[in-house]
Amino acid sequence: MTIGSTSASGSDSLPEALGTLDCEIDTPGDQWFERRTAVFNARIRREPEAIVHCAETSDVVRAIEIAGERELPVLIRVGGYGEQVAADGGLQLDVKQLRKYEIDTDARHVRIGGGLIWQQLDEATETDGLMVPGARTAGIGVTGTALGGGAGWMERAYGPTCASLVGAEVVLADGSVEWVDETTDPEFLWALRGGATPLGVVTELEFELHPIGSRVLGGFMSFPRGRAGEVIRAYRELLAEAPARLGGGIVLRSGGIAGTVNIVVCCEGPTTESERLIAPLRELGPAMDVVSVNEYSSIQRMFDTHSPPGVRARIHSGLIGALTDEVLDAAIEAANVPGTSLSNVVIQPCAVSEHRPAAEMALDGGGAGWSFQSFGLWPPVPDLDPGNIAWADDVAAAFEPALVRPGYPGFLASELDPARLATCFDDDRLDRLSRLKSEHDPSGMFGPGPGQAAAEPVQRLERNA
Repeated sequence: MTIGSTSASGSDSLPEALGTLDCEIDTPGDQWFERRTAVFNARIRREPEAIVHCAETSDVVRAIEIAGERELPVLIRVGGYGEQVAADGGLQLDVKQLRKYEIDTDARHVRIGGGLIWQQLDEATETDGLMVPGARTAGIGVTGTALGGGAGWMERAYGPTCASLVGAEVVLADGSVEWVDETTDPEFLWALRGGATPLGVVTELEFELHPIGSRVLGGFMSFPRGRAGEVIRAYRELLAEAPARLGGGIVLRSGGIAGTVNIVVCCEGPTTESERLIAPLRELGPAMDVVSVNEYSSIQRMFDTHSPPGVRARIHSGLIGALTDEVLDAAIEAANVPGTSLSNVVIQPCAVSEHRPAAEMALDGGGAGWSFQSFGLWPPVPDLDPGNIAWADDVAAAFEPALVRPGYPGFLASELDPARLATCFDDDRLDRLSRLKSEHDPSGMFGPGPGQAAAEPVQRLERNA
């Protein structure tokens, strides 16, 4: 079928058409509608025509057919952390019931439903001492993370999430269901690896699994903020020689003297050897040291309470060539400005070795050595917007001299700006993504791709600065 074609239900009202689906439907005015359309960033407000809670791939297919008959936009929701998960006047497909998984320990692969969140995946795979490098918040959807790149504490060893993606089931705009992998459609798979271009609804994914062991040496060491420069320089020197299995990063919370600098540790391998690797950090004399042998999933969850859904947010991300003294000092100075207790900047080492060749991924790493994410997070009070937006913007500006590429697209989807997303890709990648978008979603049912203009009804951002 093609978008706009008619069927027996084409003359029915939207509620009547949706009533033919064997799954839960929410419409405006229903008890949980507002909560189920809310996203992580409370600055974003949209209202779809309906929410379809898809329990099977067949539900997705039928919902897309209904949307196509009525030329409605379709956007997808798993954990609700992404901002492109609802459309004014469109259909929101909530796929979090698609949460099955199947682990092949011999092949070291896992096949999952498109609705799985990271807590579910981490807990399932660590039982066999395996993992997929992924998001640092347990409630985030795995699918959105992979399609947008995917930063994680073990990225240094295994690359971003999308580097481990080997296949996917996708429902296209014409209602067809395709399995995409290196054999069936390598170009489509290339785009799914961090391309952040909505080509269809991903209902299943298959990933490579990596050894993590039953337990890891992980946690964080906290130092007084006045020692930030000293501590981060020491960490930088340690990583220059450390093996890739030593993962982690730096977390600077807003506010100078009252703040802290935290070094996150996530290290696989024998505990004795791992302890020896991090000994130089302990010799610095942290004010708090909670690094110990833990389950990998607990390390993944340890900062969950610092990113509560429903806050107002301003998020920046970037890939930088080198963490020079000048850039580091400027970033510390910007982060020292008082802000809310939730706001923070994460500075993280990129992959040491190329787990997957850059040519096989739409994600453009630009040869970066480090990445940063500036998270301005504050209570849902619009009057607080100007100062907190400025904090996040100023921290990001401090990294500008070292920027080689805007950060992973998953972070830059903030505020629904396709032009901003386009800056994540070089011209060749952007051209390839545009061709695929035109081929597989010519009507733009699933929203704009990077650099494409968004239809006005699909986005509404409360701007206060």
